[in-house]
Amino acid sequence: MSKHLLKLIIILTTALNHFALAQTHEKTEILILGTYHFQNPGLDVIKSTTFDHLSKKTQQEIALVNSRLVGFNPDKVFIERPVTYQKSINKTYQQYLHGTFGIDKKANEIYQLGFKVAAQLEHKEIYTVDAPGVFPYDELEEGIRRFGLTGVTKALEKVSKGHKESDKADASRTVIERLVNINRPENILSYHMFYTDLATQVISPTPQHRLEASEKIVDKIKHIMVPLDPDYIGAELAAEWYKRNIKIYANIYKRVNKSTDKKILLIIGAGHVRILQHMFEDNPNFELVNTNSILIDN
Repeated sequence: MSKHLLKLIIILTTALNHFALAQTHEKTEILILGTYHFQNPGLDVIKSTTFDHLSKKTQQEIALVNSRLVGFNPDKVFIERPVTYQKSINKTYQQYLHGTFGIDKKANEIYQLGFKVAAQLEHKEIYTVDAPGVFPYDELEEGIRRFGLTGVTKALEKVSKGHKESDKADASRTVIERLVNINRPENILSYHMFYTDLATQVISPTPQHRLEASEKIVDKIKHIMVPLDPDYIGAELAAEWYKRNIKIYANIYKRVNKSTDKKILLIIGAGHVRILQHMFEDNPNFELVNTNSILIDN
């Protein structure tokens, strides 16, 4: 028996044993709440309307959302902030708990959902999960032009038009209605199809498999990117997006205590949800909760 085959058998045996062991333990339920950005920073490819989330009416709507999330009774609340901010975010959260940091003028969902839910549950800590990543969208647009992909350009224009129409519809919806709409499976899939259907079409007619190094500024930090293949720039963009989300998944998994964490809540931008759902669905230690079964009052 070759050494490579023996290694493969050991890996498969270990994986099967791990899977069997996981079946004997109680699974951790995870609720992934896909959100829009309450205080839109304008960083997304498709720009969205910013609604007033600090008005008395909207605050009542947010309180309803939070009451449903509190009813889920998670043991930990995870938010979309870089893990490198963990100490500073928790310092701010502690100040909020003690009444020395106000969020009355902080429209961001991190505060309006994350902080408020964790506080109502009397959690002593809140958890950051985001990971750095690059998003070579400018290079993607250059590839579209260079390869003459007018079909992709028209498809992107159609997507942008659809988002604008959705924005108009959202104007008459409450916060919980917007979140329910976002978290419908068909909409979560539609956000993800940018990567699976559109971006990956941006490929050279005659790819040469060449690599070019580049730099990107992310969160004011210079990152030397892994060399990208400009002939497969769409696949490169999708791969970078997957990489970031797998890091987010790893950050969450690292912070889950399988013995004490029966339920966890993740509040994150809707574009991240599809990949994270797949990761947790494929991990036998977790059970994915239907988000709208929590948001909708039965």
